[in-house]
Amino acid sequence: KNRMFTAIIVDDESKSRLTLATLLEKYCTNITIVAEASNIVEAIKAIQQHKPTIIFLDIQLQEGNGFDLLNQLGKTQSNIIFTTAYDAYAVKAFRFSAIDYLLKPIDPDQLIAAIHKVYNASTTHLAQLKLETLSDNFNSSDKKIIIHSHQGLSTIKVNDIARCEADSNYTTIFNKNGERIVATKSLREYEELLLEYHFFRVHKSHLVNLSYIKSCDFANNTITLDDNSTVEIARRRKESLLQLLKQ
Repeated sequence: KNRMFTAIIVDDESKSRLTLATLLEKYCTNITIVAEASNIVEAIKAIQQHKPTIIFLDIQLQEGNGFDLLNQLGKTQSNIIFTTAYDAYAVKAFRFSAIDYLLKPIDPDQLIAAIHKVYNASTTHLAQLKLETLSDNFNSSDKKIIIHSHQGLSTIKVNDIARCEADSNYTTIFNKNGERIVATKSLREYEELLLEYHFFRVHKSHLVNLSYIKSCDFANNTITLDDNSTVEIARRRKESLLQLLKQ
């Protein structure tokens, strides 16, 4: 793995740039930092001049964000590695968009792992789809989520998901029109992602968007959704569900 890479660090905090540069010198000896930039104008100039293999891009820049930079830059062959300070909103947008990012303060192991991914990266339309989704998720409260299925990647609006059903290690996602996608992730992973978006796990096999519940039949432990499908409720989840619906 002795390929040499060039990198540009884009971050509006000089301390963050120095920290990352120091980590790269110490742990990633095959990477040469060819430039640093603290704002969009400087960054675009440096990227066009050096055409680096990797751009370390801070999401929040003073006069805009990383997407403003990417939009102004247009198509680039460089691999983007995003960096961000912990911010629940930002982290959620990344996770929904299935894009890797480095959380500050940057952990050396995660930095090395991100560089390894660049070695094996294929810059395809998939990367483009993820990037567009991430940008949308940053700029809008109407979140989209990227779904990995055997057919490839697709996106769905979180508000359009009626329910998710476990199918061994896969998950069948039903949208509000009854269409379904079989996703190659477990229900637990979707539960983690969607919990704060008005979703509730009513049963070990079912995660439901509370907005789509039409009626509850607690005597028979079932709920009916807007599409007239019925879902079983686990007895021990009834009380919590009742509390949530009262809210």
